[in-house]
Amino acid sequence: MNTVTELEKVLAQEIDLYRKYSKTLNDDIQWMTKLNVEELEKNNKAKNTLLLKIKALDQARLNLIKKFAIQHGIAEDKIRLTDICEKVTPAEGKRLKVLKDELHAIVTELQQAQTGTAHLAQASLNWVNSSIATLHRLLSPTGTYNPQGKVDRETHFTGRVVEKQV
Repeated sequence: MNTVTELEKVLAQEIDLYRKYSKTLNDDIQWMTKLNVEELEKNNKAKNTLLLKIKALDQARLNLIKKFAIQHGIAEDKIRLTDICEKVTPAEGKRLKVLKDELHAIVTELQQAQTGTAHLAQASLNWVNSSIATLHRLLSPTGTYNPQGKVDRETHFTGRVVEKQV
């Protein structure tokens, strides 16, 4: 099997894994909105597994690109898929370009999905922080005037729920 065919195979596998990762990322939103922590944890484990596989394939792709660069006398650090498309047969170049475009599209889609998930998670955290602050204000004792005419507040949280009032 030649380098280009191997590269096509690796790119196709990467695209497949990125699609699976995209679906898993979209499932995050569903589990977050349903507050299903168990499924969210399972989803996170699945995402971690997919990311490890993607990393391995990415390394394989880089190795194949370096191998192609060496075979064709191109500087290893400057070669891109576009350069490879120009050096191979028109049919191979067309297939590689299609895979490259598909990979680019799925990565762009993933970036948008991650942004949406991050916004949802941040909104949830803001709500939790706001709720905690409200509870803290409700449970903290109110201040009283000291002999100098200033309001004294206890510097530590006492945890009282009920205040005695006369």
